Amino acid sequence: MKKADVIEKLRRLPYDPREYWVVAGGAMVMYGIREKTHDVDLGCTRELADRLEAEGFLCGRTDDGKRRFSIGGDIEVFEDWLYDRVDQVDGVPVISLPGLVEMKRRLGREKDERDIALIRAHGKDMNEYLKDLGKIEFTVTLACTGRCKHCQNGDPVQTAEHIDAETAAAAVRRVCGLYDIKTVMTFGGEPLLYPETVCAIHRAAYDMGVPKRQVITNGFFSISPERIAEVALMLKESGVNDLRLSVDAFHQETIPLKPVLRFAECAVKAGIPVRLSPAWLVSREDGNPYNIRTREIIRAFAPLGIETGEGNVIFPSGNALKYLRDYFDGDASGSSPYEEDPADVRTLSFSANGDVLNGNAYRTDILELIRDYRP
Repeated sequence: MKKADVIEKLRRLPYDPREYWVVAGGAMVMYGIREKTHDVDLGCTRELADRLEAEGFLCGRTDDGKRRFSIGGDIEVFEDWLYDRVDQVDGVPVISLPGLVEMKRRLGREKDERDIALIRAHGKDMNEYLKDLGKIEFTVTLACTGRCKHCQNGDPVQTAEHIDAETAAAAVRRVCGLYDIKTVMTFGGEPLLYPETVCAIHRAAYDMGVPKRQVITNGFFSISPERIAEVALMLKESGVNDLRLSVDAFHQETIPLKPVLRFAECAVKAGIPVRLSPAWLVSREDGNPYNIRTREIIRAFAPLGIETGEGNVIFPSGNALKYLRDYFDGDASGSSPYEEDPADVRTLSFSANGDVLNGNAYRTDILELIRDYRP
């Protein structure tokens, strides 16, 4: 059956289309990913399943105990078989593309893996400017527990605003359904002021098979030993597998080291891979007083066996231009190493207020924003 045949076959069904939706191979045909399907699989509501059973259609049971019906020889109907949501395609209710990927992922057969590759290839065609998208990052909040001289965000803001956990997690699931996302990252401000939100994001990334689930934190979000230990366990249970701890001369000017060391110890004990991620001034090798102090702070973590990553060299922007200008050459101008080519978006960046891709995730579905994005 081609797409027109599927539409015609469904048009003849004597059932309310609000109570069923196309899944599996029929959905791939409806989206134009495959040209033909041998039969049509539908998901349905419990109410429609009750009606089909009352009408005497053959009823079996799936592995999870839900009802399964055969109608007319080439239509199978599965009770309550849905992931993500139902979209409309040419007036026909069809499981969303992210939901279709999740369905195929859970089926786990070799042909389903091939289908996932086809679906994601189709998704990349949605917008040429995001064809190489491989990372999602969230500024969880701009609120911070430090007042760092090098901060690119400038002086910290006093705000309770933070990204909504449900919206962020849903965005992760929908984007990962269409793109082969390799990294999901949360940072701030100080993201662990809202650990439940951070964990919801990384739990969604874990569920969607994202390999790297990263948190960047200064490690100072509480002075309570119990709360510090609790948050470390929450991060582990949500699937975080890359914890970057920002410790250096700049952070420790206003952030006490003791609770940060306690958090690092709890994270290591919980089994989370931890690395120190210091900010270096001028270069990693420069012998200025800030770098000397940073090396002293790093040594305090040696008993925990935590490695030091490359960190980053401070770029002249925000507070760095205000407080550290004498360390930068000339007019301290140039391109930020964090800026992306807007015509080749490889990282989907969410602000704490939901802004992303010239739109807002609270007002518009993330896949619509991806589809409609123009640099």
